[in-house]
Amino acid sequence: MSTPTMADSQEPRQIGTGATSENGAAPGQGLTIRMGQRKPNPVEKTKSAPPVKSLGIAMKLGKPPTPSSDVLGKKDSVRKVPSEPSTPVRKTGEGQRRGITISGSVPKKQVRDVLPEPPLSARETDGQESSTPKQKKAPLTIVQAPRPSASGAPVPKKTPPPAQAAQPLARTPAPSPAAAPKSPTPAAQPDNGPPPPPAGTPRPTEPEKTPPPGIPPVPPAPPAKEEKPSWLVISRQEPESLQSLLEPEPEEIARLKQGFKQHRFMAQSVILEESGLSNHVRSAMLAVSLVIVAFFVWASFSTMDEMASTQGQVMPSSPKQLIQHLEGGIIREILVQQGQVIKEGAVIVRMDTEAVLADLNQLNAKKASLKAQEIRIRAFLSGQEADFNVIPPQYQSFILGQAHLLLAQRSALASEASVMETRISRSRSRIENLLEQQQNIDGQKSAFSQELDMKDEGYEKGLISKLTFLGSRRDMSRIEAEQVRTQGDLTTARKELEEAVGDLNQLKKKSRESSLRELGTVTTDLAQTEEQSRRLTDRANRLVVRSPVWGVVNNLQVETVGGVIAPGALIAEIIPMDSTRRVETHISPRDIGHVAVGQSVTVKVTTYDFARYGGIGGILESVSPTTFKEPEEKEPFYKGIVRLEKSYVGLNEKKNPVLPGMTVQADIDTGSKTLMEYMLKPIYASVNKAFRER
Repeated sequence: MSTPTMADSQEPRQIGTGATSENGAAPGQGLTIRMGQRKPNPVEKTKSAPPVKSLGIAMKLGKPPTPSSDVLGKKDSVRKVPSEPSTPVRKTGEGQRRGITISGSVPKKQVRDVLPEPPLSARETDGQESSTPKQKKAPLTIVQAPRPSASGAPVPKKTPPPAQAAQPLARTPAPSPAAAPKSPTPAAQPDNGPPPPPAGTPRPTEPEKTPPPGIPPVPPAPPAKEEKPSWLVISRQEPESLQSLLEPEPEEIARLKQGFKQHRFMAQSVILEESGLSNHVRSAMLAVSLVIVAFFVWASFSTMDEMASTQGQVMPSSPKQLIQHLEGGIIREILVQQGQVIKEGAVIVRMDTEAVLADLNQLNAKKASLKAQEIRIRAFLSGQEADFNVIPPQYQSFILGQAHLLLAQRSALASEASVMETRISRSRSRIENLLEQQQNIDGQKSAFSQELDMKDEGYEKGLISKLTFLGSRRDMSRIEAEQVRTQGDLTTARKELEEAVGDLNQLKKKSRESSLRELGTVTTDLAQTEEQSRRLTDRANRLVVRSPVWGVVNNLQVETVGGVIAPGALIAEIIPMDSTRRVETHISPRDIGHVAVGQSVTVKVTTYDFARYGGIGGILESVSPTTFKEPEEKEPFYKGIVRLEKSYVGLNEKKNPVLPGMTVQADIDTGSKTLMEYMLKPIYASVNKAFRER
């Protein structure tokens, strides 16, 4: 089927004031509205409206139209179209923007009723229409004109049978033109209407106007189902005499206006119902759905750490050091101030040392004397030279005295030993003489024994006389007596030698024993003296009070030089500042079930900005077995000790040090959970609490 052309759609169809005819009414008394293509705008040269079907609508004065299947389409219900004073429209107005050509005086609302709802930009220019004096018109009705055929010739209109004569839509017939009152009409003002609302703003609903008494209200028409064309081309021939048209009654005008509003709103609702979703809306909805699904999937697998937030303060690795003095004394000098950072071994206070040093010097002298005696005795016993170099030079007198005493001891021992050695030598000489004499006697005895034997044989034989024999026997006895005497002297000499040697050994033994006893006494005295000297030296060293650790001076109790410190009194407190730091944190009983030793801790020092410097890592070392309660605390708490990884905040260890006493926030890592669990936790808690109340 061929599409009608613009020429076909713009062929005029006229209807007179009488019955509607196929060929149209006489010039000046007919109105034809056709739908066609939009005339190209000079600005929009590249755009062209698509061809649409032609729709001829004839407007007739006086009598209502005859109901037919061609009236307003098969799907539209026939109703009376409101009529109002017409306003001449020029081609440069609303009609031209919509691709419409309007000739003659046509009410603007009737045109809008036929046309689809124009865009906002088109309605905004309605005020540009020129105004002319109103012409008196009779009420108008709209019927459908015959559509052209494919060849362009108009299709003959089917005439309804007499039984199907046109019935008026209204319950009361419309007044005739003769009965209409004639009253002068002032010059019509341009019906621009209120300014259009901005885009997206709902149109305000006008209150319904109640028709005058005696005129029944017009029922609203059902929504139109036919597809409305995009553009309309309206052509009208100017009537020969506009004075012949009669002005409608005010009641009729009110009824027509109310019907027009209902028709317009119903047409818009039909458009909204029949229009589908665009591709952009579908894409946006799909994208939003995918984002929501992806978010829930990510939340189900993404984990987040659970933290137990606690409050605490920095503590030194060792407890604070209390500086006290055991013996007490007089303050001679104060070298520190409150809050001063001192190193290990720094002098805090000096005490008066005169009395202690005097006792110490006395003990040192005694110790030097005893040491010299010890060296002397050891040298005497060993027989070696004495070495007094270990004794300080200021004790030279002790050294000389012990050296002279050593020489005297050695001389006395040597003289006594010399006497003993003389006796021993004499005894040894006598023994040697007696031994020689004994040998001579033994030789003589052997000779006399042989002579006696020979004389005894000669005496028995009578060769010698008895006197000679007895003389030999006498000599033999003398020799034997000398032998016995010599043997006795030898024995005596040997005893004397033994006694002399024994006396010498006894002398040496006594001298050694005496020296050893003296050495023992000296050694004992020296040990006691050294112990006393050590105590006095320690006491003298304690008179100079020093710091045992590197730290900060706190609670300094002495301020007056020359003041007296009682034995055991507190002088000051030292807060250690070694490299190891610990934090004592207060753990709530609500979190103690999730806290365990060895968990990682993030420590935020309140005096340093966490966003700028960060925190310090640590390990939870211990947790108290029971709770503590302090007056300023509202709830009991557990004490936890956190060992810090470093003693400073940031990257530079020389800046931002962590000092004892600083307050911190310690976040203990107790585990992890997914983001979905975190979001659903309030729901779980509510469900667990719900349905259990009495």
